[in-house]
Amino acid sequence: PSVTPGAAIHDFFRDHENYFDQLEKVAERNRSRIGGAADDLYASLKRHLRVEFGSSAKLYPINEMADTRRIFDRASSEVRLSEALDHPNRVFQLAHVLGLLTCSDIVDELVEDSGLQDDDGRARLAVELMNYFAGALLLPYEEVYEMAESTRYDIDRLASAFSVSFEQVCHRLTTLQRDGS
Repeated sequence: PSVTPGAAIHDFFRDHENYFDQLEKVAERNRSRIGGAADDLYASLKRHLRVEFGSSAKLYPINEMADTRRIFDRASSEVRLSEALDHPNRVFQLAHVLGLLTCSDIVDELVEDSGLQDDDGRARLAVELMNYFAGALLLPYEEVYEMAESTRYDIDRLASAFSVSFEQVCHRLTTLQRDGS
C-alpha cells in the first residue's frame, strides 16, 4: 500500500523525534543577531530583514490578499503580509521568511533525505520545516525549556512571556526533544 504524503511527513517528524538540531542552531544564531525583547520582535525582525537582506515587509489589505496570508516576492525582496494576520502570526510569518533566507540549504537537505517522492509532499515538508525554524526563532529553546519547567508548563504564562499565541507555545513544547531535556 502506498503511503500518503501527509503520513510520510508525520513519519519523518516522528523518526526525527520532532527535533532538528541544525535548525535550532540557525534559529539561535539568528535570534542573538536580531536581539530585542520578545514584545518588540516584529519591529526587530522587520529591521533585520531590511538591513541584512534588503527585504521590506508591508501589510496589505485583506481584499488584496484574499487567497493568502503571506507572499514573499524574492525578485522584489518584499514580504507582503495580510491584515488578516494577528500580531503573533505576523511575527511568525516574518520568522518563516527569515528561515527561507538563512536555512533553505538545510531544509533542502532534510527534504532530500526524507525519501519523499511526491512534489507536493516535498513542498509541504519544506514548509513544515520552515515553520519549525520560525517556532525555534520565536521561542528560544533554553529560555522556553527553563520557563516551562519553572512554571510547570503554564502555557498562558509562556505565551505572554514570549508574545506568541497559545498554539505556538503548544507546538514549541512538542519540539523540546534535545538529549537531556
